Amino acid sequence: MTIGRRAKRGQQAQDKAPLARSRGFLASHCCGPRFGCRPLGLQSIQNTSASERSALARKFSGTWFLERHGDGYEEWLAIKGVSAVNRKIATSLPAKKQFLVDDVRQEVTLSYTLAHIVHLTQSFHTDELAPWQEEEEGGVRCLIRARWEEEVFVIEKRFPQLGLEERVWNSVSLDGKHLTSKMQTQRIAVCGDGTDAAPFVTTVAESRTTTDTFSKCTPSLAGMFAHHR
Repeated sequence: MTIGRRAKRGQQAQDKAPLARSRGFLASHCCGPRFGCRPLGLQSIQNTSASERSALARKFSGTWFLERHGDGYEEWLAIKGVSAVNRKIATSLPAKKQFLVDDVRQEVTLSYTLAHIVHLTQSFHTDELAPWQEEEEGGVRCLIRARWEEEVFVIEKRFPQLGLEERVWNSVSLDGKHLTSKMQTQRIAVCGDGTDAAPFVTTVAESRTTTDTFSKCTPSLAGMFAHHR
């Protein structure tokens, strides 16, 4: 190999090194401990009585049917990579959530169904030492975990391959008839090249938030959902 070719290849390797380091940092950032929040677990209700925890389990457990999508729903789907055509379709389809809360084992199982197109079931351990769990969502690797904040069930997700972080705040109305799910997805950007002069810094490059509203299952709502499937 000539000296000129060696020099050219050496320069190409140097040019690619910051990009490789950046990708590695982003992957470790999305898999690591940083998320800017309290440690997970029953932070706010771990000292409550067994009867109070049982009441919370009954409040969430059951089937909830979508009433409406909030403002910004299509924009929220877009940041997750959903095509324009599928975004339009998704806005018109019936959806439901099913919660199964086991207050003794500190586990929550959540199923989400969008007509006959999407069916996703995930189980969360909500004890203090619960680690990130690896799942697959939409064909993409996803890390998930959850916690209770008083009577709000908070889900956190990371998509290392996409550079996305997501949180969902689920809460039930005082009368127990409505569930709201506030969803926020952020695209994380990495600045710098990993050197002492320009260390890696993560910033939020883009953020989208929307809120879905659901109603507790009744016989009439169950029939309506079955009719639209």
